[in-house]
Amino acid sequence: MSEQTMDIDQLIDEAERIGVVGSPSSTSELALDVLASAVNKKLVGEFGLFRFQQDGKSHYALGQITEVKLRNVWHEDPTMRSLIRQRGRVDAVSERQDTHQGEMTISAVFARDGGNYRPSILGTVPATGTPICLVDDRVLDALLAPYRDQLFYLGRVYGS
Repeated sequence: MSEQTMDIDQLIDEAERIGVVGSPSSTSELALDVLASAVNKKLVGEFGLFRFQQDGKSHYALGQITEVKLRNVWHEDPTMRSLIRQRGRVDAVSERQDTHQGEMTISAVFARDGGNYRPSILGTVPATGTPICLVDDRVLDALLAPYRDQLFYLGRVYGS
């Protein structure tokens, strides 16, 4: 295994985990089940990255988080809504039973090819529970190193 390959995997392992692949997901848009440690972070506009296997090779998918939704099924119950209307919150379920689900649009996929990375596609949906981490400059530099002479910048990513 080359130094570059080990570095990208190590960088991903050290990156901040924000969630896992949720359901339903497709090859065009992934559901992101947000971890409790990340619910108070600004996620919309941020880049996420996950590793997955496709055709027997390691792949790395990079995408942008486009939306975060809050859901609390107890607050959707008509009886609970009546209590909430009177009290403002129900301590047993308000906030404690909240779930946050994001949507992530995949921008680029790279396949490990020996010690290099080549462009690929998201041709399958990774398993639920696949970890998703925030992308930082170190991860981007390692992943895009073979293409450094082809890169140019037009501005900043929305929300970053």
